[in-house]
Amino acid sequence: MKQWIFLFLAASLLALPGCGFDDDREYAIETKAGFFLGEDSLSRQRGVAKWTPDGLELDWQSRLKVGAGELSTMVLAEGSVWVGDINSNLLVAGDPETGAEEARITTGVAPHFFAVGDRYIVIADSTQDSLVWYHRRKEELFAIELPAPPQRILYNSRTFFVQVGPSDVWVIDEHALADRSRNEFEFPIQFMQFNQFNNIDLVTHDGSQAYTALVSGADYLTARNETAVDYSQIARTPYFEARFGQEWLQDVVLVGNEVQTGNQVIQDQASSFGVDFFESKLFAQTNDSLVRIDLSTRSIEGAYPYTDRILSSVFWRGE
Repeated sequence: MKQWIFLFLAASLLALPGCGFDDDREYAIETKAGFFLGEDSLSRQRGVAKWTPDGLELDWQSRLKVGAGELSTMVLAEGSVWVGDINSNLLVAGDPETGAEEARITTGVAPHFFAVGDRYIVIADSTQDSLVWYHRRKEELFAIELPAPPQRILYNSRTFFVQVGPSDVWVIDEHALADRSRNEFEFPIQFMQFNQFNNIDLVTHDGSQAYTALVSGADYLTARNETAVDYSQIARTPYFEARFGQEWLQDVVLVGNEVQTGNQVIQDQASSFGVDFFESKLFAQTNDSLVRIDLSTRSIEGAYPYTDRILSSVFWRGE
């Protein structure tokens, strides 16, 4: 009898307007937009292009009143897209959906590179032998002297990873403001990123040959294995498994002009690329277009006029 009463009540509730069991499809996380920091091969000016399913918006940074000739670096942090303005010595954060300004910080130095942490934003002017720290709550700036100009910066779990000079990586504790380790590499660093193990994955170059190396995320000590590789660009997947059923679990590389994954060519005649690993989408710059390709089916899903070489890319997700 109780079972019949329960079923009657459940059916009655479902019949009411606005009532029913949740449909998870309405709340599925998806990529809303992709942002590409690109550089013109002739003028060397940089701009941010924003991709959405509606198309490609060039010079998105102009919404933040930052010109193409003033742009340095782009970072996605805490749901905002941050850009560096090297002419006005500014960091500007914008809403990825509307482009509305969310923060504007005077840095005192040219922000060639920067990273946004929990307590600090760390800024590198690659012409000065110091690292600038901005305390986010106190809105105060101070500098720490270095033996060589800083360059690329990454942040994870209260730790900054700073390239110092051409071939060193310092691991700096955000709270103690002291380095945990200093890691030296034989060749100049060309690129730094995290892999799925939270190691710092590096690409170094001796002028004719590229090498891969890493700094361990466990103890921050160098695994001294600068191993020769045949690619000039690599994007490391952040995923171990496809929890949502769509994530791409293999790295993507650029070998010559071919974008490859799993030793298979996805796109040829490419100069650079970005990858949305969450939705398994490749964005390849080829000839005069930005081509969007599904990595699972290798089918082209869109092409947009675009001539810049992609320096970095970030993807904004939401429900």
